[in-house]
Amino acid sequence: MKKNNWQKSFNAGLALFLLCSLFSCNSLDEVLPETGEEIGIGSTPGESLKILVDASHDGGVWWFPQSGTYHQDQFHQGTFLANYLRESGFIVDELGRNVTISDQVLESYNIIIRAGGFSDYTEGELTAYQKAIDRGISLLLLSDHKTHDPNGDRLAEMLGLQFAGTVHEYSAPSGAPMADVSRFSEHAITKGLQSINDIPAATALMNAESNNAIQVLAWFSENAFVDLNFDGVQDNDEPTGMPFIGVVKHPTSKIFFMTDINTIERVPEDLIDNIADWIRD
Repeated sequence: MKKNNWQKSFNAGLALFLLCSLFSCNSLDEVLPETGEEIGIGSTPGESLKILVDASHDGGVWWFPQSGTYHQDQFHQGTFLANYLRESGFIVDELGRNVTISDQVLESYNIIIRAGGFSDYTEGELTAYQKAIDRGISLLLLSDHKTHDPNGDRLAEMLGLQFAGTVHEYSAPSGAPMADVSRFSEHAITKGLQSINDIPAATALMNAESNNAIQVLAWFSENAFVDLNFDGVQDNDEPTGMPFIGVVKHPTSKIFFMTDINTIERVPEDLIDNIADWIRD
């Protein structure tokens, strides 16, 4: 489990990304209308001001150091981002790992940040997510390495995304596997990007070539392999150069995925601005 060292610059940068990109705006003032109609995501007053952080299947990145019971008013690694959003005028609800996803849980939100896909989803939870996606939401799906997650990520799989293993190109001083990205497809999200380096313990998307709904936007280096058995050694069946970021084409929802959580926390400004432009379009 990765323990993030949150910084003030990250708080402001990523929060601004979430606010502006998901709400289609040029400044924070534009994301505080009286009704959602003004930004095109709903007609109910106050509806546009609610964000759900679904950390109900978090593997430690969001809720650490809490365990057993989860309280959003007590310190955890997600506190800084959640409080920044609240201070900006938003109602932010954070789900702990003791919460079961249902229609009632999701129906009030047009914006959902899925923070981690550790542990299994029930059929009822997947059905609730399917209904939300079919009605139209903005979903930021963040995944991470699968070292301690033998069940996979069934929500991602429902969207046609199959994640596995840990991407390994070189090791950090701590011993954590790291990798770089230097190949990008031509897309509004990748405009001007040349590299993203020092990506720690990401997972890999394994089925991009077999799913036409997936549009890959960036790939790991050809020297980076998918460590499927987590032994730190490349075996013959462990491929290289796998996808890192992309979008899932859907008729009603905007879905962006990234195979690592820490990278977006570093606030790569060019990438963030590009994502915002893509969602506005």
